[in-house]
Parts: sequence; structure tokens; C-alpha cells
Amino acid sequence: MKNKKWISLMILAAIGLSGCSTASSESAKKETETKQPKYVFYFIGDGMGASHRGLAENYMQWKNQDANYKLSMNQMPVTANVTTNSLSSTITDSAAAGTALSTGIKTATGVIGMDGKGKDNYTTILESMQKDGYGVGMATTVSITHATPAAFGAHVPDRNDEVTIADQYLKADYDYLAGGGAQYFQTKDAGGKREDGKDLAKAFGEQGYDVDSSLKDFEETDFTKTDKYLGIYEPKYLTDVITQKNVEKTSPTLAEMVKGGIDVLSQNNKGFFMMVEGGYIDGAAHNNDTPAVLNEVLSFEESVAEAKKFYDKHPDETLILVTADHETGGLSLGYNSYKMDFEAVDRVKSSFGNTMESYIEKKDYDGLYHAMEKEWQVKLSDDDKALVQNRLNTFPIADLMADMGIPESEKEKAEGMKHMMGIGGYAASPILSKETKIAWTTQAHTAETVPLTAIGVGSKDFGECEDNTDIPQTLAEIMDVKIGK
Repeated sequence: MKNKKWISLMILAAIGLSGCSTASSESAKKETETKQPKYVFYFIGDGMGASHRGLAENYMQWKNQDANYKLSMNQMPVTANVTTNSLSSTITDSAAAGTALSTGIKTATGVIGMDGKGKDNYTTILESMQKDGYGVGMATTVSITHATPAAFGAHVPDRNDEVTIADQYLKADYDYLAGGGAQYFQTKDAGGKREDGKDLAKAFGEQGYDVDSSLKDFEETDFTKTDKYLGIYEPKYLTDVITQKNVEKTSPTLAEMVKGGIDVLSQNNKGFFMMVEGGYIDGAAHNNDTPAVLNEVLSFEESVAEAKKFYDKHPDETLILVTADHETGGLSLGYNSYKMDFEAVDRVKSSFGNTMESYIEKKDYDGLYHAMEKEWQVKLSDDDKALVQNRLNTFPIADLMADMGIPESEKEKAEGMKHMMGIGGYAASPILSKETKIAWTTQAHTAETVPLTAIGVGSKDFGECEDNTDIPQTLAEIMDVKIGK
């Protein structure tokens, strides 16, 4: 345990986080005295490793010309470093990691809220706090039925069964749900994924929920007068942050969703629990899209800062936890250089997926090269183009199939998954890495440990966490509720 803790301190020090499990000042000691919090925020950056947090902080130091600038999530007094392996693999997926973070028990890759065989349900921290009388809610930048939120509020053997996950949310009667994923609540006739003909959004409305399906709806909602809420603003994931900032805003920000959630859940006199996910940090990292990742992490940071404002008003009643389910991409803050070029990052105003991915799908490589030059403001040499073409032709689909247990008979299906697996980033990101001096090692998840930071009531107890399962177990002990089996 001492060796693990020493390694944790070294890694956390590298991104500017304190390595102490409790703060040294008297005020920090007072604020982390162990008692039961009334309000709990559980932030999860999907795919957000230490380097992702470091990227955002270093960028803001450059942007503000302030070498001492710290992200809110990086200046919390309690820190730890946690392992993320699943029951079935050293490198986890979000379903297994989310289940570990919500139930305190490891499960197999792809399984949501159940044992590794997908037979027995595990009780989550959200469910146990709802049962104990707290208001409960979730917000995310991807589908509200996606793996991480589902791991807190549903139980299915296959993470892809998002229609069933939506059904379970209705039955569970959670107080606040906000994100994407409208297609899992809509019938096929309405453009959705439901084959049972059930309009689930309507069913939520009949159950007493205010239901928003657009940014306009969200902006017109008075959350202080809403005690049950479902927000499903886009069909699947919410549009990535960099596109919403520079092209068109199509959904509320994560910080705005957190504020709305606070207004709804605060109406419960006993208190509340809110899980908040920066879901598309992972998607952008799969594509090795440094500017998009940066914008997603900064948006996540703004949501943490929103919770911190609430904490500042209720310091003796609030606990904030910030962590990740796993690291994605093997992000390297440096690439054959002793500096990063944030000017090159700042010039990019679009995401790879939004402006370039379609050219790969159509095999329009001249269109891809033109888009890369335009969007990244680079000049591609013949060698650059040859490199991109070669990487497109040699994408390691066979290795990924083997790792994911996809049989050879389903190779055609796997070929169709190339884009989800990050073929675009694999092919093109070396060009951007050369410009920005920021690199990536993989399109997949990694087994790297991830940081945990905490502030508030009971936070000092989280300084000893060494594995992702320790986090909900510690929280359940503080809240005096039962989770897991």
C-alpha cells in the first residue's frame, strides 16, 4: 500500500495536484471533517486521465499568461490515484468501470450494474440514496442511457441495450435526467430506436415529468418549479463542445445541466446525489482529436466549477468527488519537443468527427486532405498524404477484433465499427501531433491509473482510495447506505 501511495503522489504531483490525503491548513481540515454530507456531486470524466487534466490546465495557464492557474478540479485538498481494471480485463470499458464506480464491485466488460455473468443485479449508490430519501439525478454530454449513467441507474447484461435502460429509468422514477439519447425514448415511426411502439418521452410526461427535447425547451424551463425532469436534447450524443462554440449551440452545456439539476434536486429537504459525466472526452480521445478533447475537458471543468459555487454556499453540507472511469488515447503532453504549441491547438475551431470523418467514410481522400489543411491550417506534403493513406490501409482491425472477442465470421460488422474505433484519428492525428507537439499512443482505452480529487464533508476519507471500487464503498459508508450485492 505504501508503494502504491508513493506512485500516486508522484503522478499527481506531475499535474500540479497535492499528494496529501488531507489538507495541511486548519480551514481545510475543518472542511473535510468526517460527517454525513447533505449534498453529493459525483463527477466522472469519461476517458479523462491525468494528462487530459494536465492538458487543460497547461492550456489555461498559456491562455491567461498565468503559470499559477489551477483548474477547480485540480485544487481540491484531497487527492488519490485509482486503478481501473475490470473483472475480465486489465483495460476496462465504461460499462464495467461505471459499475465499479457505482456499486463498489468489479464486473465484466460490457455489463451494466450486474455480476460478470449478467445474472444478478448490484445495488448502486444512486439507487441506495434514492431509497434513503435523497433526490437523485444524472447529467451527461452523451446519451443519458450510455454506459456510465446506465451503470448508476440500470441493470442489463449488454450495455448496448439502451432501449431497456430507458425503460428502467421510467420505472425507477429518478428525479433528474439530462443529456442526449432521444432516439431510445422514441418509436421507429418517429425516427427513434424503439420497436415496441411506445413513446417513452410521453410516458415520462404522464408520470409527472417535465420533458424537454430541445435547447429552446431547456431555456424556457423554470427548474425551481420542476420536481421531476427529463431532458433529451439530441438523438444520440450531444454535439461536441468545439462545434457548439464555433458553429451552433444545439444543447445546454454540462454546467447549465448541473445548475438545472441543483435547482430540481434542492427541492428535496433531505438533500441530493448527482452523477455528472463529461461523456465525450472519451469520444474525442478515441479520435486523438486534441482540440476537441481540450474543449470537452474545459466544459467538464466548468460543470465542476458550477458545483463548487454551490459548495461555497454550503461548505458544511456538500461533498464533491471528481474522477474518471479510465484513460483513453494514451495522451502525451509533448512530442519530440520540450514544449507544446498551444497556438496551433487554438487555431483549430472544429472537431475531426464533425468536419473530416465523412470523407473517410466516402473514401474521398482528396476531400480529407483539403479539410485537414483548411481546418487545421496546415500544409500537407506528399509524404504527409502518403502517411495518412498508409495508416488508413493498415488500421489494426484484426487485433481489435481479437481484443473485443469479435469472431472472424463477423468481420464485416467489425469493418463497420472502424470509425467508432478511431480509424480517422489513427490515420490523421500524427499530422496534428507534429504541429501541436502533443501526441497519442492509441485509439483505445488504456490501463493507466486515473486521479481522484475531492473537497467537502467526508472528503478526507477518500485520500486512501487505491481502486475505483473504493470510491463508492467509502461513499456508502459515509452515507450509511448499502450498495453492491
